[in-house]
Amino acid sequence: MKFSKYEILIITGASISFLIFAIILKLSNISVDSLVNLQNNILKTAIVQTAGMSTTDSLAVLLSQFVGIFISFLFLVLGFVFLSTYGFFIKDSRFKNISLWVGFITGIISFIIFSIIFHSLMSIFLSVAVLISSIYIIPLANTYGKELKKWIFFRVGSHSVSKVLLIINLLIALGIFISVLANQQFYKQSFENEITDIAASMIPQTNNSIIKEEIGKQISVSLQKSPIFESYFRWLPVISALGIWVILEFLRGLIFSNFAGLFSTTMIRLKNKIDKKFKS
Repeated sequence: MKFSKYEILIITGASISFLIFAIILKLSNISVDSLVNLQNNILKTAIVQTAGMSTTDSLAVLLSQFVGIFISFLFLVLGFVFLSTYGFFIKDSRFKNISLWVGFITGIISFIIFSIIFHSLMSIFLSVAVLISSIYIIPLANTYGKELKKWIFFRVGSHSVSKVLLIINLLIALGIFISVLANQQFYKQSFENEITDIAASMIPQTNNSIIKEEIGKQISVSLQKSPIFESYFRWLPVISALGIWVILEFLRGLIFSNFAGLFSTTMIRLKNKIDKKFKS
């Protein structure tokens, strides 16, 4: 099987986009632990790091925690737009057969990239999600290209990328659920430590380390005896997975699908312009 230069360009562009996504995500220090304690980290930042700041500065500090994640997901979207643009231009059965290999090879490359960069159970779910999505998005974009009548260039990217992001969000949520369930005691202790730190930071400063240690012990004991927190810990796998899924779905519908539409419009118009130039 021989790929055209355009198909090699698509595979390369998508793979590089997925690589940048993985690198930025890795540099952002995102882990299951940080996702489980997301609400605690936000609260801790709001109380400790933004003390004495104005509302605008406080919001800037809070949102800065998510800049890396946001930028990384834009490159994930860009990678899928490469594949959806390729799918849009497929016209005959020969290319349909090759298109499956384009998606499969891109997915395998991304699977290897994620396996090298990330070393966790969660990375397996992310790798599988991108592999499945890379194969699925090409025929999906081709179908949208035939069915849509208005705003075709924008909606091909927007609709197809939105669909595969749904798959990715579901598998990420499933990965978080299984990871937290398998290490529930660890995440319970991690959660207790975060809550203890937050509560201790709200107490007036003292230089007496013994007093600080005693306060920390009292807070920890109170958490362990609290039926509300005990119930929370019991449902922690579900709450963590559901919370992250809701956030990702919000971003998918409001932001990432629209960026995908803008990217696909640009790429399709650029491809048409290049084709016309070579034909003339």
